[in-house]
Amino acid sequence: MYRMTPESAPNRVGVTGAAAGASNTRSPFVRLRELLGDTPPGQSPISLAVGEPQHPIPPFVGSVIAAHVAEFGRYPMNRGLEEFTAAVGQWLDRRYKLPRRVDPASEVLVLSGTREGLFLAGIAARNYAASRAKAGVKPALVHYYFPSMDDLFVAVLRDKAEHNLQRQREAIADAQPLHALWLLNSATDAQLFTEFLAMANHRKAIRSEISAYAMRFRDLEEGVVTLALKARGVDLEQFPPVVMSMIMGGLARMVMHEQGLGITHGHEEATAFIERCLDRFEMPVWDQATAQHSDPALSSGREVTSDTIA
Repeated sequence: MYRMTPESAPNRVGVTGAAAGASNTRSPFVRLRELLGDTPPGQSPISLAVGEPQHPIPPFVGSVIAAHVAEFGRYPMNRGLEEFTAAVGQWLDRRYKLPRRVDPASEVLVLSGTREGLFLAGIAARNYAASRAKAGVKPALVHYYFPSMDDLFVAVLRDKAEHNLQRQREAIADAQPLHALWLLNSATDAQLFTEFLAMANHRKAIRSEISAYAMRFRDLEEGVVTLALKARGVDLEQFPPVVMSMIMGGLARMVMHEQGLGITHGHEEATAFIERCLDRFEMPVWDQATAQHSDPALSSGREVTSDTIA
């Protein structure tokens, strides 16, 4: 290995001009020696290990851990305990004197370590940049309309939710509404809502939007299932429409997600079973004018929901 002595070093720290560029090609050990200068050896080493604790554990921590050692056999919730996240928010407010208070529900995330947080922050920054590039707009314009990633996510979710509700209304108007709703629940873009469900675990704004959308979607679907079952003379106590709706939608999404993972076992049988049920309970074919005249829920012109059906 080439060994350079201090006497043979052609440059020193502080050299400017063309010689400064050449200094970057010298041995890093020589450059380190120059940086250390006259610092005497024998100082305490500094650990550069990632995540290495640098301070002793506070005295009170040991007794608290010992008192709750029986609880260490269970995994905590992804979003963390409300008491803990609230304490974190309060500490941040006190320590950094922030201009506004931290929202523990949406701005405090419990992680396994610092690197996980940096990784997630990198993903968010990359997604933000990718969204900006795909839209072909300047960063300032994106930040003007969507000051945070939550604002951007909520806007996308609302747009997709309204589009899906429109598709649901079209399915309800189909000659075979139950079959059409089954196909809608099996649509590939339903996987996007699963991604939003995952984010809803630690993003309060998304959780509220998901809840509002899901209630609207299920209420409309339950209304149509109720009409179909009543038209077929089915006992609604034995076959509650809300349960039938949940089974139909849940099974459709489960099959779709498993197919995305390459799992197909039992899918043919499940699909055949659902199709037999749909054929059995589907809305009967009748004269549309007669149907609207005999059923106030259809003749009113309002959306058919569980509340519009007597």
